[in-house]
Amino acid sequence: MPKNHLIGLTGGIGSGKSTVAKFIREAGIPVIDSDSIGHQIVKRPSNTLDKIIELFLSIEVDCLGKNKELDKKKVSSYIFQSPKLKEKLEKIIHPVVYNSIIEKARELHNAGNTIIVVEGALLIETGLFKEFQPLIVVSSCKRKRIERVISRDNLSREMINNIIMTQVRESFRLKCARWVITNDSTLEDLEFQTRLLLKRFRRELEGKMTPEFKY
Repeated sequence: MPKNHLIGLTGGIGSGKSTVAKFIREAGIPVIDSDSIGHQIVKRPSNTLDKIIELFLSIEVDCLGKNKELDKKKVSSYIFQSPKLKEKLEKIIHPVVYNSIIEKARELHNAGNTIIVVEGALLIETGLFKEFQPLIVVSSCKRKRIERVISRDNLSREMINNIIMTQVRESFRLKCARWVITNDSTLEDLEFQTRLLLKRFRRELEGKMTPEFKY
């Protein structure tokens, strides 16, 4: 299976990326959720979690919550303040996430799936988007993104803006995209755009299939 049949799907916080992923699954195309993998690899027992604990202990911070699992809010508050700490954390997590994605993709390929989508909020920030091409970007105006996240997660505007600031600029995200889905209208319009795009890339990619999985 050549690289261009592992398709990337990304978008900034509140863009509607997960909703597009849902529509893609409903159309019969498997979606690997890299964010979900990231959550799973830090659950106990986990070598990855042990490395994260060691990293935070090096700055005299206990990164665990009362349940002895990773306190993600505490971790987020520290990495927002320290780009160096963020970089060290990413070097621990991202290789494990990538290897897990490839393992899952291989299983899906062996089960007969010829097109697989890899969904992730930070595919561009981590550089993983280069491995999963072509790239679909779900785009939306900042105001609507903030409104969606407030409604969904009950976060403050300040916290949402902080998260947006840690992600790449929307203009750069769009430059990386092969295909763009704009989510500034209705849910029905978002579904229509997604299904139209699925038809396009099925026509474009299915004529190039090979039996190999080349990762």
